[in-house]
Amino acid sequence: MNKITAIFLNFNTEELLTYNVFHIYDYVDEIIVANTGGSAGTVLSRLLKMSKIRLITLPREYLLDRANCGWSCDEAATRNYLTNQASNDWIVHIDTDEFLSIEFLNFIARSNLYHEAYSVERLHFESVNTMISFADKSFVCNFYNRNKGFTWLNYNHNYTHATLVLDEYRDNRGIPVSLRYLHIYKREKKITDKQYRNLQQRIATVPFIVEHLYFLNPFSFSHGDANGIKQSRKSYFSKYISQDIQAVMAALEDKYVY
Repeated sequence: MNKITAIFLNFNTEELLTYNVFHIYDYVDEIIVANTGGSAGTVLSRLLKMSKIRLITLPREYLLDRANCGWSCDEAATRNYLTNQASNDWIVHIDTDEFLSIEFLNFIARSNLYHEAYSVERLHFESVNTMISFADKSFVCNFYNRNKGFTWLNYNHNYTHATLVLDEYRDNRGIPVSLRYLHIYKREKKITDKQYRNLQQRIATVPFIVEHLYFLNPFSFSHGDANGIKQSRKSYFSKYISQDIQAVMAALEDKYVY
C-alpha cells in the first residue's frame, strides 16, 4: 500500500469529520485534523484516541476573522503548512463536506502511482437527490506527492478557494496555472499546447468521483436549519454507512482505540 496522509480542516464539523474518518481510516496511514478556530468538542477528543489521528492547532497567523471574511483560516497557507507537517509524501486533502468514492480510495491506497498528482471529477449536491449542474465539469486536484513542487495558492485572492499549482507553469497573464481548471485553460488558450502536454504527463485525471455535499455544511445552503442538516446527514450517509453517529463512533473506538 502507498503511504498516505489525509488532511482535514475542521471548524465545528465534527459529525461530518467522524463519518469521513470512518470511511477512509483503512485506506490511509495518517490523518491530520487541523483545528481552524472552532471549539474542540467531545467527538473530536474521542477521535484523537485513535492511533492514526493527529490534531494540529494552527498558529495564529493562519487564522482569519470569520465574521468579516466568512472563513476561519487562510486556506492556501494552511494547506501548505499542514502538508509540511505530514509524515508521508503522498497527501490527500479532504473537506469535511466531501466524500471520496470507495473506488478512488482503493486507487490511491493500492495502485502503482506513475504520476505526480491526480485529479478527479467533483459532483456538487444541493440536496440528497439534487446535483448542481455546471456548464463545465468540475474537477478537484487534491491528491499529490509533496516532493514534486506542488503548492497551494488562493484562487483569485479568495481565502476560501485554494487551488493546487506548480509555480513553473504560468498562464498568459503570468499567474500560476490552477491544476483543477486545466481543461478550461486549454480551451480558452490561456496556456500553450506544450504546457498542457507537459502537465498531462505529470498530472493524471482518473475516472473516480468526489461528492461535495453543500447541503451537509451548516455554513452553506442549509445555514441555520439544524433539523434539516441533521436529517440530510442521516439520509445521505445511509448510502454508505448504515449506523448513526454514535454507532459510527463506537465502531471506530472498538476497532482502532488501543
